[in-house]
Amino acid sequence: HAIIKKKKIRSSIKFFDKYFYSKKKQLIKKKNIFYISPSTELYKLCIKKIKKNKIFYIPHNINNSFKKIKINKNLFNLKTIERNILFFSYPESDSYVKGNDLFHNILLKLSKEKNNYNIIICGKKNNLFKNTSNIRISYTGHLNETKLNKLYNSVDLLISCSRFESFSQTVFEAKKCKLPIISFKVGGMIDAANNNYNIKLIECYNYNKMTNEIIKFFNKNKKFEKKNNKIKKNIVIKSNYISIYNKALI
Repeated sequence: HAIIKKKKIRSSIKFFDKYFYSKKKQLIKKKNIFYISPSTELYKLCIKKIKKNKIFYIPHNINNSFKKIKINKNLFNLKTIERNILFFSYPESDSYVKGNDLFHNILLKLSKEKNNYNIIICGKKNNLFKNTSNIRISYTGHLNETKLNKLYNSVDLLISCSRFESFSQTVFEAKKCKLPIISFKVGGMIDAANNNYNIKLIECYNYNKMTNEIIKFFNKNKKFEKKNNKIKKNIVIKSNYISIYNKALI
């Protein structure tokens, strides 16, 4: 589903790409072959080449184990002072498709912020992402569905920087957990965002705008507003105490 012209890949992967492409060209000529698209965007692309009566839009199934739950115990070393962002990192062969480089540019911009960010990366350690000022990066490795559901319910925001997406299972899983999402407007993301205010879509592939939306999200987040209000109240109480103390001295 991904047409990539600039992608740098190993020759062995190129070989398999060409091999499967040639097989698909043979299959598409057969009369008894039908096609299923997991997203409306991909369906619209396909009907330009495939007859409508041969292709169907059927989204993937999402396991019912993904849902909104209360987390009593912190399993992921999260800190209340940090703004917790979840990102799924993929192997080198898929890193361009999933936008690892775009997310790296976002991190560089967030590092200039005064606020502390905790980036939780689901996947293996990636040398592209390194701790920078005001940013802590932690890796979860592979998680089973139970732990992944808890992670969706623990963090503040999911970021997806994919250049191409046929469905985007992680976005639909996060959506079921009521986790806010910021993503580029591509593939299955468009279907996931329908009638859902928790998903913000950004024009492809404007990582500067996405960075600004991330900052806006946290500035408006009630979780962090409460902390700011508490600080303001403490300052008012102290200032009143000082004025009373000064009057007593006079």
